[in-house]
Formats: sequence, C-alpha cells, structure tokens
Amino acid sequence: MSENLPNLATLVELAEEPSSEKRRELLRSVTDLFFDNPDAYNASEIDLFGDVMGTISSDLETEIRQDIAGRMAHLPNPPQNLLNQMVRDEIAVAAPVLSQSPALNDETLIEIAQNQSQEHILAMTKRPEVSEHVSASIVENGNDTTVASLLENEGATINRPTMEQVVERAATSKILHKPIVNRSSTPTDLLNEMFFVVSSQLKKEILEINENLDESELDAVIGESHEKFASADADPKSPAEKYIDEAEEFRNLNESLLVELLRNRKLAEFLFGFARLTAIDVKTAKRILQDKSAEALAIACKASRFDRATFSTFVLLTDVNQHRTPDQINALMDLYTQVSIASAQRTMRFWRVRKSAATEASNAA
Repeated sequence: MSENLPNLATLVELAEEPSSEKRRELLRSVTDLFFDNPDAYNASEIDLFGDVMGTISSDLETEIRQDIAGRMAHLPNPPQNLLNQMVRDEIAVAAPVLSQSPALNDETLIEIAQNQSQEHILAMTKRPEVSEHVSASIVENGNDTTVASLLENEGATINRPTMEQVVERAATSKILHKPIVNRSSTPTDLLNEMFFVVSSQLKKEILEINENLDESELDAVIGESHEKFASADADPKSPAEKYIDEAEEFRNLNESLLVELLRNRKLAEFLFGFARLTAIDVKTAKRILQDKSAEALAIACKASRFDRATFSTFVLLTDVNQHRTPDQINALMDLYTQVSIASAQRTMRFWRVRKSAATEASNAA
C-alpha cells in the first residue's frame, strides 16, 4: 500500500462532512494528492481515489467537477468509476473526457451515443481517434450537425455501410455536403453520387478529384460499384421506352429527336431517349434532369459529345418556369465549354455503373 494511503483513508471518513466549504478543501487535498503522481498508485488505490473524488464532488459546483474532468482527461489509467460518472455528467463536465480520454472503451462510448444528449455525442466526434463501431453509433444517433463534425475528423474511421447511410442522408441535409466532399476517405463513387445535390463549387471540387484519379484506381472503384448493382432486377418496359426502342431501331434516335420530344413536352419519351443516348440508366437520367442547377446536365451532354446548341436548348426548355437568370445561363454555358470531355467522361463512368451492371445481368439471364 502507498505511503499516502493512511492520509487518504482519513479523508474518506471525512468525506461525509456536511459543510460545503470543508468538502471543497477535502476535494482539493484528494485531487492534488492523486494528480501530483497518478502513476504511484495501484488499481485498488486508484479506485479508492475515484470513490472519494466522486462522492465529494457530486453535489458541488459544476466548475469544480469540470476542473477534475479536465485534469483526468489525458490520463491513460484514471479511476474508472469516476470516469464513468464524469462522462454522464452535464456536458460542461463530460466534454473534456469524452473528447480526449484514452481510457474510454468503445462499449462505453456507444452507450453514451445511445443514451446521452446530442452535446455528449458531439464531444465524442472530437476524439483523436474514433473506431468504425463508434462512428456507426454516432451516425445512427447523432443529428446532422454531429455527423458533420464526425466527417470533419480525419481520425474517425467510417466504414462503407455507414458512409452510404451518410450520403443517403445528405440528399436532404446541406450541412453534410461540404464535409462529405472534403473528407479524404470518402469513396469516390459515393462522392459522385453527391454531384446531384451539392452546390456549384462542390461540383467543381468533385470534377477536380475525378480529374486527378489514377486510372487503375478509377477502374477499381468502378468495379466495386458495378458489383453493387449487378443483381438489380429489370422493370417491365413502359410505352415511352418502347417508343425509344423503335426510334433506335430505325436510327431516328439522335439529338434532334430529343429536342423535338422536349419541345412537345413528351417528357417520358425524352427521359428514356436521353438515358439511351448518354448510356446511363433511367434512374440516373432522372436525377440529372432533376438537378435544378443543370450542371449535371452539362456534364452528361459534354461527356456524350452533344452539340453546344443542343445543350443550350435543353437548358432553356427544362427551365419551364424560367427561374434561371441570364447570369446563371451564361455560367452554365461556360461550364459546358470549359469542362474537358475527358473530365466529364470520368464522372459519367460513375453514373453509368448501374447501366452496365443491369445490361450484364440481363444478358446473363
């Protein structure tokens, strides 16, 4: 037993002292005794310190408990009983421990994510390292602000299924857009899924990432995405798709036909024709055409080598309510002109994954 323990044993007895001022003095003595040399004590002695500090501090001011939590946050082997008390305290006390303590295990962190406040979960996202299991629990239980903070932490491990949940959630949450695009470990195919919902600036960043992808890396990512959609079932053909089949059979499917269909507001036929000419599946074609910025449309048209005049007509005719300003239209035309065919086609490779997978599945059947 440490030579300090007789003194500590006396303090334990005095911990029941009703006077708040005397309890503060006792707490100061105990904390100084422990934190001056925390490595000097064995496991049972550390637990005893935790019991004393927890008992005395429980009904004292927040600032006092906060000071103990701050001093304890960096210890590799703090009193576990006191640590468990602190992480469930109010956020001013819990935050330094949740965000920094190396002594917290995944089981405790997941329990905190499931049962404590959003502020507690947010503090966990600041940890130097967050395991994939804890990240999954944070995404499951955290609000969008909390998930955005997790994404901004490059020390957090986020596995593929969890990242897919985040990307799906981002379809209706702008706060997640920038953290997803800027996160270095975001899978490239999921990054390109984000193209349809993010701002113009983030679209440019995605295009730049695609431009800088190594060809072998691009092939590997495309291959992984292909496997994901290879088992998709084909839907029965609609009249609009049969119309496009016939146009293709008689070699009438071209840019001029698409413009004519759009002018005549034959939107279903236009959708299937656009999908066919750009070699993408109908679901992705719909996402491109529903992109209110029309920047996805610019990429698809450039990658498919559509004439600039065709794209310009699409821009005008898809803006039924004339919401686009002249400046926005000019910016779109500049984007179409400036983006390279190679860069646009790299992006389209991600969007074409579903189409190629479905075709192979159909051929195999």
